[in-house]
Amino acid sequence: MTSTKFIICAMCGLPASGKTTLCRLLSELATVRGVAGAGEGAGGWPGTADVVHLCYDKIIPQNLDPTVQLVSSNNSQVQQHTLWKEYRHQIIECLDFIIGEVIQKQRTLLQVISNLQIGSGIPSNDVQDISSVQREVWMKMADCLSGEAVQGNDKERCVIILIDDNMFYRSMRYNLYQLARKYSTGFCQIGFECSTDVAIKRNVRRKAKIPEETIITMATKIEQPDASKAPWEANSILIEADEEFDHFILGSVWMLLLSSFLSPVTPLIEEDLEAKEQSRTECASSLLHQADQVLRKYISQTITSSKDELSSTKLRDLASALNLGKTTILDELRKGSLTPPDLPADAESRENFEDFLKNCLRGKMAK
Repeated sequence: MTSTKFIICAMCGLPASGKTTLCRLLSELATVRGVAGAGEGAGGWPGTADVVHLCYDKIIPQNLDPTVQLVSSNNSQVQQHTLWKEYRHQIIECLDFIIGEVIQKQRTLLQVISNLQIGSGIPSNDVQDISSVQREVWMKMADCLSGEAVQGNDKERCVIILIDDNMFYRSMRYNLYQLARKYSTGFCQIGFECSTDVAIKRNVRRKAKIPEETIITMATKIEQPDASKAPWEANSILIEADEEFDHFILGSVWMLLLSSFLSPVTPLIEEDLEAKEQSRTECASSLLHQADQVLRKYISQTITSSKDELSSTKLRDLASALNLGKTTILDELRKGSLTPPDLPADAESRENFEDFLKNCLRGKMAK
């Protein structure tokens, strides 16, 4: 049985800033290192480090412009933006499912993707519940990843998922960080520092050009990784993308990926609600029990010390009033409307606890 670990690497940069080129170079680098015998102990990686290139442009229709809502409030364009967000949401959902199947159910990446390709892997209570966008995105993701989902015999594998997208808002990348935290995988970010002019010139040479206005608008809105603004972005680097990538940049990125593998995101400690409620119940029960003991003892002492001073009738009235006060205090403690000091842990806290209850009872009697 193989053990698969993941690294989610989010790209952040303008269109035509070199994200796809870097993904291709990293895939080639991983292949070369694999052939060269980058096995266990070689550079800190497990048996094999495989690169999976997830390109959003191959999944989200090109006519959905991510910046339309930034420049216009036209109703049709707002609807277009909403649809664009749904495509992105489904990508995250599908990625969540794939990683979960591999990590939690010990399936291979190839098995999970193969099932998605035949349409049997999309989770739903009813086939009719699967939306057209969900089906389209999940099938496209399966096709996109099928050529890269390798299956080997190594005992340990690391799958590096390169998220090839503009990711110009920090919130877009945070969804990926949350996913890494959920499964305790590696997570890192690469910010591409590319000038608007260079991006526009490169865009002209692309087969699938995008409107120049989109690049200009995105350049004014982009939020590069910055740990001073978001501590979860600490494992990030910014690379100079105006020129061609050299070996130094590739080496820096590769070390970032290795660092992410060696230091996966720490998952949130989920509260055990049942245990928490049980603890609360036990604490409340202990509080009431100890308060009842303190009040009973104080009432007994008060009545005993008053026997020589009060008639039997007045003594009965005093006992009745004290017990009524005790019942009221215990009821207030039970409801939480009365908050005493912490439960007694030592002599001093015990004394404070007793004094608090005695004063409360005296206050009831004085009314």
